[in-house]
Amino acid sequence: MKKAAPVKESGLQDMQSDNNSLDMASHMDFGLQRLLPFVAGYAKSEGHRNEVALVASLLILATAAHANGVSRDHLHRMVDTACPALMTTPETVQ
Repeated sequence: MKKAAPVKESGLQDMQSDNNSLDMASHMDFGLQRLLPFVAGYAKSEGHRNEVALVASLLILATAAHANGVSRDHLHRMVDTACPALMTTPETVQ
């Protein structure tokens, strides 16, 4: 398995945010139509349960966010905020 580039080499710290990029709703289509199916496809192709691949993905992304300055408290609040939006489309996480 290929290792991810260190944060300083990934370019994440150089990304400029704008008002739209900070709005969770602006990323829902990507998350629901591309990211979740990608993770589910990976799980299926590797013989893993969906929920295990989802948790692993969440931990990887949360770790990357934390390494880029997002606090644990902020991560927790973001999950709480995103959950109601995700629960309106349960077929996407099955």
